[in-house]
Amino acid sequence: MAIHVVRAEIGQWYSQARGGELFRVVGVDERSRTIEIQMLEGDLDELDAETWGALQLTRCSAPEVWTDPTDDAEAYDRCDLTGRSLSRRDVLAVLHG
Repeated sequence: MAIHVVRAEIGQWYSQARGGELFRVVGVDERSRTIEIQMLEGDLDELDAETWGALQLTRCSAPEVWTDPTDDAEAYDRCDLTGRSLSRRDVLAVLHG
């Protein structure tokens, strides 16, 4: 059963009622009223507070098949989220604000 989630919790996994997509919250920016999320596949996205409030979400545990990408420093050193190669420190800064 889906519930209305009032506040995004960093590190918490959620499942959307429509489509069942899994994601976790990796950052919250109170000033800009945005929530940064990471999809199960690793893609990063940002939601505004209005969009977040309209979602019907269920809190859930981290999927068994998911591995935190920051656990693999070599893979993240090759990561290219902004059109340039990022160091592990840059990626951690993006993920953890």
